Amino acid sequence: MWEAILSEFKGIEGYEVRWSLIKSKDYGTPQNRPRVLLVGIRKDIVSNNDKLDLTLDPEDAVKCGFLPTGRLQTYPDLIDLLGDLIDPEIEEMLMTGEYPKGILETTKYPKKQKLTAVQTLLRQDPKGHGVKSIQLTDHVYSKHKKHIVQKFHMMQTGAKHLPEHLQTKKFSQRVLPERWNAAGPNITATSLPDDYIHFKQPRILTVREWARLQFFPDWYKFMGKRTTGGVRRAGNPQHGIFDREVPKYTQIGNAVPVNLANAVAQHFKEILRQGDR
Repeated sequence: MWEAILSEFKGIEGYEVRWSLIKSKDYGTPQNRPRVLLVGIRKDIVSNNDKLDLTLDPEDAVKCGFLPTGRLQTYPDLIDLLGDLIDPEIEEMLMTGEYPKGILETTKYPKKQKLTAVQTLLRQDPKGHGVKSIQLTDHVYSKHKKHIVQKFHMMQTGAKHLPEHLQTKKFSQRVLPERWNAAGPNITATSLPDDYIHFKQPRILTVREWARLQFFPDWYKFMGKRTTGGVRRAGNPQHGIFDREVPKYTQIGNAVPVNLANAVAQHFKEILRQGDR
């Protein structure tokens, strides 16, 4: 399939096409998240631009200047990204299983603390976006059952084998690390938040925490349901059900990381600026 797609794009008259397999962590995202980016640039822009050099590689978009070069070792550790969102009252509720009625959420930033650079960035006043002030939204927790909390807690303490009564059908879950090892981020935020367990509390991540993995700023609000499943999520074309709901976790997981998109956009902007000279 890839060869057919690449051939189709290369066949577009008047364009030079290059592609690269990039890793989002190389552009400041706290995920590995490998993705193929395919770029076509008009030949007249290429010929008039000293940022682009077709002779450097017949395929690689980064080497030829069609995509920006990654900035290695710039991704944040998860404690530095999410630490200011940890509400200590939530852990007690999870461990006791005593939840309040209604939605379980944190609506205000937990106690004041010294913010990291990335936390300050994502909590910045959104000038020009029509938002009057920053309010913490989408920090809603799942009310996990007691045996699920026990399972998560055991996994956080490093248990390699769970007792039979704590085993579930979900085998792919793993605990997120507070800090990445030398290899860096090795995760990809998908549409399934229960793939990962919070590094401090025995629970999955909230929508707001999921959004921060993709570098969405805290002022950005997501519309629709928090999560959904079954026919509502996948539809059933065989039975004429084509409508699908796209819950918040899926919206975020399917998105391009904001800082990666920004790096690519700024690079294109400079290419076009030079092409206009």
